[in-house]
Amino acid sequence: MNAGGTHELLKVAFDASALKSRYNHHGIQVYTRNLLVALARVAQPQCNEIRPFLPSDAESISSKFAEGPGFHLRRSSLMRFNRLWRYGGATVAAFLDGADMMLNPNCASFPITTLLPTVTVIHDLTPMVMPCLLREILSRDYYRLRKLPPGYRSYLWRPGIESSCCL
Repeated sequence: MNAGGTHELLKVAFDASALKSRYNHHGIQVYTRNLLVALARVAQPQCNEIRPFLPSDAESISSKFAEGPGFHLRRSSLMRFNRLWRYGGATVAAFLDGADMMLNPNCASFPITTLLPTVTVIHDLTPMVMPCLLREILSRDYYRLRKLPPGYRSYLWRPGIESSCCL
C-alpha cells in the first residue's frame, strides 16, 4: 500500500507447466487446471493480475484458457526446455515479465527466491492417505531439498509440526 492509501496492482505469475500433454491424466494437471479456473474467476483488474505461463505444445489443454479482466496469458520459450524450466527458468521468466510473486502449484519446480517470492503448493495427500509411505517420502524429499544450491530457499512441512522447517 502506498503512503497515499492506494493499492498497487499485485502481479502474480503462475507456473502452469503441469498443463503440458505429458501430464495428461495426472492429478497435478487436474489440480493446476482447476486452480487456474478459480483464479481467473476471482481476478480483479484493480487489485491483482494473474499471469499464467502456459505451455505452447498443441496437445496441451492450455488452449482452453482465454484472457479476461485481471487474467493475462503468458508464453515463454524457456518452457520448451523442461529441466531448465524446473530448475529456475519459471522464476526467471516471471521476473523478466515484471511479476511481483510466483505461484507454483507443481512442487517439481525449484524457485529462486532471491528473484521473486514464491508460493509452492503441495497438492499430493499420499502421505496422509498412506502413512506407511510417509517416512520414505519425507526422507527422499528432505535429502533432495538439502542438496539445493545457495539462493534457493525451501521449506519442508512435516505432519504434526506446526511450523515449517527452513532448509
